[in-house]
Amino acid sequence: MRQQKLEEQLVLFYGKGLLDLLESNPSVTDYSWLALSTRTPRWAIHPLRQLLLIGFLYGSFRAFHERSNDEGSPFGNGPWPCLNKAADHYKDFIITQCIITRCSDSGRPVGTFMCSCGFSYSRRGPDQSEDDKFYRGRIKSFGSVWVDRLQRCIQEGMSYRSSAGILGVDTNTVIKYANGAVMHREIISIQKKTKKVRASLRSSATKNKTNNRVDWEKRDLEISWMAEEACKSILSDINSKPIRISIAMIGKRIGKLSWLEKHQQRLPITLRILSNYVESVSQFQMRRVRWAAERMAGEWPLKRWKLEKMAGLRPDYSQAVSDEIDRCIGQSIISFNFTSSEVITSWQH
Repeated sequence: MRQQKLEEQLVLFYGKGLLDLLESNPSVTDYSWLALSTRTPRWAIHPLRQLLLIGFLYGSFRAFHERSNDEGSPFGNGPWPCLNKAADHYKDFIITQCIITRCSDSGRPVGTFMCSCGFSYSRRGPDQSEDDKFYRGRIKSFGSVWVDRLQRCIQEGMSYRSSAGILGVDTNTVIKYANGAVMHREIISIQKKTKKVRASLRSSATKNKTNNRVDWEKRDLEISWMAEEACKSILSDINSKPIRISIAMIGKRIGKLSWLEKHQQRLPITLRILSNYVESVSQFQMRRVRWAAERMAGEWPLKRWKLEKMAGLRPDYSQAVSDEIDRCIGQSIISFNFTSSEVITSWQH
């Protein structure tokens, strides 16, 4: 409904005669260039039509350019505040690293802010006011400063609720990590006792050998970066036949399959990142359809059975995949009609 209203306003703004002359009337087909321009960019839109949209929304290209420069990042320019309530620098503007991705559900930008204290959080944008900078969405990583403060609260005999208020999290989170901290101390105690018993049987060189424990928090961050880079590499490879993204496949590609299979509870950040990329059967089939359509871009008319064959689809594919095939065929018709027409060498706005 909103898309239809936008098309009507565009036609009123330029007039049907001019849009027909430029072969850019968006109401001619259901798969209009205007609909594709307002969605996730997967297809190229002719520059002339881009200028039509810019002129409609901003009045002129200069106004659009100035507005774009003023807006900048959806989260403003850094530095950004650290929202680790357990740290002495709480709410201080010391974060200089912000990674911006896009929410798969809403399409809104998502900023992930990482502080040197190990605390990392994310939130959706864009910011509407200065106060939005102090809004914290999901906590990606607590860091050593937060964990040390939690252990001190436990040692001082504070209740879970009081500890949660100091640390800026809910009570269940404190219980979860507190149990882990208690277990961590018990393991260290057992290791110390075992070391004393075995001390008399070891040589002097063996006595000085340290027991290196696995830093799972650090390992989780390292694997999460490797996993995300592997996912992005697969999605950006348009020349090779698409590969379905799964946890097992990514684990094999980065050489960490056994960790992702046996220690998922120790890798929460990695699993959260992978959840943004792991594909269902229908999602993977739709991506194969788009890949096949791009490979067949020079053919017209685009045949449905050829598209199905190149995408390797079985007859029992879902309705969502069928709709994606229809969309690709419709886009092919639009591209052919526009590129085959006479090129307009001058345009006055």
